[in-house]
Amino acid sequence: MGSGIERNPMVEAVEVTDSLATTGAIDLRERAFGAVAVLAGSSLTSLTWHGSMSDGGVYVPCHDDGGSAVTQVVAAGEGYQLPQALAGWPWLMAVGDAVGQIEVCLKA
Repeated sequence: MGSGIERNPMVEAVEVTDSLATTGAIDLRERAFGAVAVLAGSSLTSLTWHGSMSDGGVYVPCHDDGGSAVTQVVAAGEGYQLPQALAGWPWLMAVGDAVGQIEVCLKA
């Protein structure tokens, strides 16, 4: 067997709410990046991303290089790459415009 890129994806279900206080955290510390899928039947139409430097720490709104909030328009039954502007955060939370569940696939 030759050496190559090791693919060890971690898939995690995350409960998303319309409040930062009740949305589930996503641990990116040991992962490079990944994708998010909005489950079929979900009422979610947008995700606004928040980041923290520590587990249980203060979450702040994430912004891209232009200063715009990192928000994704999403739809039930669809999948999306995590925005590049989130790459430096060790912990993330996605706040939705409704309550729903997403699946996050993170790669080592």
